[in-house]
Amino acid sequence: MKGKEIRKNKLFSNGKPVIVAIDHGQYFGPIEKLIDLRKTVSKILNADGILMTPFVLSHLKDFFYSQSSPAIILRVNWTTALCMPWKYKQAHTVKVIDVENALSYGADVILSNLTLQSGSERIDSENVKLFSEIARKKEKEGIPLIGEIIPNIPLSEKKKLHNHVKEAVRIAWELGADMIKTYYTGENFNEVIEGVPIPVFVLGGEKMKNEKDAISLAEKAAGKGAGGIVFGRNVFQSSNPIHFIENLKAVINGRKYNQLKMVLSDFENIKKAELPEGYEIKTYKEGDEKVWCKIINESVGGNWTPELFKKHFESKKKFDPKGLFFLYYKSKPCGTVLAWKENPNLGQLHYLGVLKQHTGKKLGYALCTEVLKYFKKENIRNVFLTTDDFRLPAIKIYLKIGFKPVIHEEDQLRRWEKVFNFLRSKRING
Repeated sequence: MKGKEIRKNKLFSNGKPVIVAIDHGQYFGPIEKLIDLRKTVSKILNADGILMTPFVLSHLKDFFYSQSSPAIILRVNWTTALCMPWKYKQAHTVKVIDVENALSYGADVILSNLTLQSGSERIDSENVKLFSEIARKKEKEGIPLIGEIIPNIPLSEKKKLHNHVKEAVRIAWELGADMIKTYYTGENFNEVIEGVPIPVFVLGGEKMKNEKDAISLAEKAAGKGAGGIVFGRNVFQSSNPIHFIENLKAVINGRKYNQLKMVLSDFENIKKAELPEGYEIKTYKEGDEKVWCKIINESVGGNWTPELFKKHFESKKKFDPKGLFFLYYKSKPCGTVLAWKENPNLGQLHYLGVLKQHTGKKLGYALCTEVLKYFKKENIRNVFLTTDDFRLPAIKIYLKIGFKPVIHEEDQLRRWEKVFNFLRSKRING
C-alpha cells in the first residue's frame, strides 16, 4: 500500500470525516473566533481533520503531537477568486508551498484550489497547469490531494452552479484530485457524486443563523452520497464546537448522538473534599427549583423552568429532596448536583453544575462526594452517569473520583480517545 493510501485511509478511519477549516485568515483577515487561534483549536480537537495554512500550523504544532490528534490538512495555493473582501474579478492562483515542504511541516493531506470559468481562458489554463503540477508531485511524495471547487457563481443561480460543480469536480479528478471539497448543490447533488469515483466533501460556507440548519445541510449532503464535510465558521463560531462536531459526526454517518456513559462501583475510600472558606452544602427545600434552574441553565445549558423541574424530577417517586444538593457561597447559591435513585441497587449522579465564577476550586468534586455519601447511606453501591464530550471539567472530576468510561457504541471509543486528548493538553481547569 502506498503512503498516499495510508494517509487517506487514516482520515476515514472513523467513518465519513468531519473536517474543520480554520484557513479563513488568508482571505478574510482575523475574523470572529479566529483571532486567538490556540483557544479556537483547543475546542475542535475532536474533528477528524483540521484545514489550515502552513505557517498557522507552525503556531499550533503542539496540538498535533498525540496519536489521536486530527489529521493535518494544509492549503498549498492561494487564489484571488476567494479573496472576497477585496472584490477581485478574476482567479489568479499561485503556489504557497511545495508539496515536499508541506510534508516536512507534518501534513497528512494537502488541499489545492482549482478555479475554472474565470472569464479568461489564459487564467483557466494557468490554474489547470498549477493544479496538475501539484497533483504530479503529490503522487511522487505519497500524500493525498483534496481539490477545492468553489465557483465564481452566485448561490442563487442554482442550475448554473450545479452544472459547473458537476463538470469541474470531474475535471479536478481527471487532473489528479483524490478527494473534492465543494458546494452542496441540492436535490441533484447525487449527479456530482456519480460523476467521480472519489469522496466528495461538502463545505459549510457562511455562518448560518441556526445550528440546526448546518446540521440539516450535512444530513442532506450525506443522504445524497457526500463522503464527508468541511465546515469552518459553522463549527468554530458555534456555541459549543466540541458538541457540534459530535452531532455532525453522528448525522453524516447515519447515527444518533448519544451521551457518553461512566460507571463507579467502588467508592468506599473516596477522599473527603474540604470546602474553601465561605462555602457550604445544603439539601433541597421547597422553592429551590428556581435556584436549580438558574444554576443549570447557566452552567450546563438549557431552558429549564420550575414547571419542567417539577415535571421531570419533583413529581417522580424516585425524587428525594435529601438527594438534591446545593452549594452556597456566603448564602448565595452557586452549584448543584442530584443523586437519582434509578432502582434500589443503582444510582445516577445527575446534573452537576457550578457557576463559572466559582470554578477551579474543586467544588464540583465536593458536590460529587456528597452524592456518593448519600448513595452509601441508601445502600446503593453501583452508580452511573451520562455526560457530553464537551463537559471536560466535569469529566476530569469524574475520572479523579474513579468513574470509568463505558463503551456501549462503536464510535464511543473514538470519542473517548478525543476526550483524553483534550485532557492531556492540560488546558482544562478541574
